[in-house]
Amino acid sequence: MAFVLEITDGNETANFMGTALKVDEGGFNISLPRKRVDLALYRPGPFFVPLKTPDTHREATIKFTSIGATRTAVLDNIEVIERILSRAAARAQVGRGDRVELKYKWDGATNTTYWEVYGGQVNMPSDVLSVGKVHRKNVDGNYALPECELTLYISPKGYTVDILSGSPTAVELYNSYAGPSTGYIDIRNYKQGYTIPPYVTVDASELPGSEPYITKLYIDTNYASFYAFNYLYMGLYEGTTVGAWYEGSGTVDSNCSGGEYDDITWNGPVGVWDLPTISWTGIGGVGSILYYFLVARDYLPQNTFFTVGYGYSVNDKWKLRTLGDFNTPKSASVRYLPLGPLAHPPNLELADIGTVEDSMEVGIYGGYETTPTDWTLDLMYGINITHGMRIWQNRGCDTAELKGYCIDDGWMGMLYFQDPSTSKVRQPLVSYLEPFKLAPNKQQTITFFSYDINGSLTEHYGRQMKVKMEVVPTVSTLAV
Repeated sequence: MAFVLEITDGNETANFMGTALKVDEGGFNISLPRKRVDLALYRPGPFFVPLKTPDTHREATIKFTSIGATRTAVLDNIEVIERILSRAAARAQVGRGDRVELKYKWDGATNTTYWEVYGGQVNMPSDVLSVGKVHRKNVDGNYALPECELTLYISPKGYTVDILSGSPTAVELYNSYAGPSTGYIDIRNYKQGYTIPPYVTVDASELPGSEPYITKLYIDTNYASFYAFNYLYMGLYEGTTVGAWYEGSGTVDSNCSGGEYDDITWNGPVGVWDLPTISWTGIGGVGSILYYFLVARDYLPQNTFFTVGYGYSVNDKWKLRTLGDFNTPKSASVRYLPLGPLAHPPNLELADIGTVEDSMEVGIYGGYETTPTDWTLDLMYGINITHGMRIWQNRGCDTAELKGYCIDDGWMGMLYFQDPSTSKVRQPLVSYLEPFKLAPNKQQTITFFSYDINGSLTEHYGRQMKVKMEVVPTVSTLAV
């Protein structure tokens, strides 16, 4: 197979193995990844675009000669490159427009490697206007401009899929009640006949190789039992630990998770209270640090302003109250409180000293400004975010407006919604943190927790969604 070395945006192509542009012998190089925010510079003129999305990139350099039957044709070749670079820089600036890719395949390879181009610049020789350069011809009698150099700012990873025309590959997902399947998997909440929170797992065999996979996640909400959410939290964990959760008990109420809630009375003039120690269901071991994002549900919220902190109580031997705080103007319509991340164990270096206590219990304390009577803790859920976290926020759409396909496309770099009846797309959701990247050759689990801040428990547990996932493999060197 012949060498391939070109840049293209699908409209124009600069082929450095053709007759108009020829790469010099040994004139192509790609640097190691660099982590810094650089400027994507392109000519002509003093235009520049900062690389807003990627702060890790590589630099590729191509030393080449431009060849043409006329001097104008020689410069036309350079202008093709500059137009392609200007489109790449424009996309880096506004986040939309033509994508640009660098394609390379070495002689003898079966597959082509693709890098996304964020920007770049062309440098012509300093004596470009000299008599020697202006009148130079090659052996074929064409005009030639040697010693040109193209610098490209490209993605830190290469891809085995064509950025402009390729498609991600579906992977099999499963959980304890559906799959494995490359189609949609039910992730309805566990009170609807299921005994654990919603999750999907992908096995290591679906992710061969040695480099991470970019994900494209689809969530189908077009069901009669779907209810709009304010927030959807997703956590990624390498393994099968789906999360940790606690259901309050003590006061009977059929509108609560498990049919009961904890009725917690505020204590003292500073309004400090402690929960009884809570033994979590589903907590992992201590072979490595696990990170959870905690969300609590207040069944009978009150109008107040208070602070919530949380920490550890291990068999009542020690407590920490410095792991996190949550400050909120708490209204009677706000039932769900995102408390923040919690690490377990708090310091893995304890394992270098001795056996780490693996009995984890969580206590909560708080203080108020305006006096409430008590706090009604219905449930608390810890989303396992050890290897990644992604958050979607609803811009304000109701249930009918949010029924369709929510697509988190890490390959294209956008989150959007597709209407199932018209196929038209819009953006009713805002995303936080990066789309998931899956590690190669490892079993991984994504857990989900969604809520409406003032929604009923029926809506919370009845919210039906289905999920499927596609991936794009990456390479650090070249596809073979």
